[in-house]
Amino acid sequence: MSISIIALAASLVAGDPNATYYVVHDYACAAPDVQAQPESFDVQVAGRSVVVTHRWVKYNCGLAFGVDIHYQGGGMILYETQTGEDQDCKCIYPEIRYEIHNFERGGVVSGNFAVTIFRVGEFRAAWSGMFTVGEKTRCASGVSLEKPMPPGDPPEEEVIMTPERWAIRIEHRNVVTQCCVQVAHTCEIDGNRIRVALRDVGPPCDCVGLFDIWAVVGDLGVGTYEVTFEGLGGRTVTQEVSFDIFGLAFFVRGDANGDGLVNVADPVFILLYAFAGGRAPAVLDSADVNDDARIDLGDAIGLLNYLFQGGPPPAHPFPRPGFDTTPDKLD
Repeated sequence: MSISIIALAASLVAGDPNATYYVVHDYACAAPDVQAQPESFDVQVAGRSVVVTHRWVKYNCGLAFGVDIHYQGGGMILYETQTGEDQDCKCIYPEIRYEIHNFERGGVVSGNFAVTIFRVGEFRAAWSGMFTVGEKTRCASGVSLEKPMPPGDPPEEEVIMTPERWAIRIEHRNVVTQCCVQVAHTCEIDGNRIRVALRDVGPPCDCVGLFDIWAVVGDLGVGTYEVTFEGLGGRTVTQEVSFDIFGLAFFVRGDANGDGLVNVADPVFILLYAFAGGRAPAVLDSADVNDDARIDLGDAIGLLNYLFQGGPPPAHPFPRPGFDTTPDKLD
């Protein structure tokens, strides 16, 4: 029996109120057909963002992942955690990825910065590495493990840019390319213009697969950025992303699909995201119509009531774009 789950969770970092982290995991539980590879870590630093990919690890099944972060001198110590009711089973997790944005560098502006990782419940470091941080290390990129190819036509490609705390996460989803793909990036930051171009540096191979590819641009400041992303296969997307003095996103609440309008397409978008695995809003707060720090049925109903029944409008910022004045776990 094979169970495959993809989840995304956002949390504030314990002990560091300015930072946020996201955990993305995809796992197969008690699946005899899974061909586990040697456990590995891949860690990349982009400005004040760090991206950790932990592959082929065996942990308890059915529990949520987290990470506790501690700073020591010129470095960061990450303790992987699992929360929830313990279950008497083990899972093979092909890939766990977590991103920490706007972390403290212990006063290190440029130079060496250490990252050390401990597995769940262990007191001996599983991985440690040293990174050079500074002006030339503001971008990172990577590729997920190969996804199952559905029958018929492959799913539609999409590029999603999400503002984080002083960083931009770019996701290029459902990319059909050679199955031995390896991604490298060119990153150019010229004032408020950002260009991220990806290329495949893997050896040629006679097979194709379906992948999600990501990039992160860190160490940004107040203002509006014009971001151009050039993905594999010539896919190019340009989008504006803004930050205020808190590193938060500039948006209109209720414009969940980000098309610049608030209309019936937005409650439909919210329902698809909340209940059918649809695309996530570029700014999560834009779908939190009532500003209760949750995206659920109440947001879609509230927006429909406003549009067609004269109900109360979405919470601030609306109808003009602005910033969320009530910081919460969706920021």
